[in-house]
Amino acid sequence: MRGGKKIILFIIVLAIIAAAGFIWRQKNLTQQIIELNSNVAPQTMPPVDQAKLAADYQTNLRALLPEYRQALSNPTAATISDMRQKLLALKLPAAFRDLHAQLVLLLDKAEETGTDGAAGYTNELEKIIKNNKWFEE
Repeated sequence: MRGGKKIILFIIVLAIIAAAGFIWRQKNLTQQIIELNSNVAPQTMPPVDQAKLAADYQTNLRALLPEYRQALSNPTAATISDMRQKLLALKLPAAFRDLHAQLVLLLDKAEETGTDGAAGYTNELEKIIKNNKWFEE
């Protein structure tokens, strides 16, 4: 029995040494990762000129308006999808989020009902334009 106790004691000592080595290794790896991350300069995005972004959005949306009207007057799956993609491709300033959402949702409604509600959707578009005077500039 004395030999069995020595083997068990030897296994316990090896397990403790292995656990201590594992913990030491993990601590060193964590420390190395922290050091590597602290040496990396944070990347910052250049500031965005909000006024220019808004002006570009307005210009691009005005240019899309005739095509948007056409899509609402003859709403087919292809024209609505194409117009939705063009709207979603615009760089959107925060100030125009609500307007942009209204325009996309109007396309969704037109797509659901097709030509049956075309006149109503054109009227909704005119209300949106009326509420945003810059469309007519």
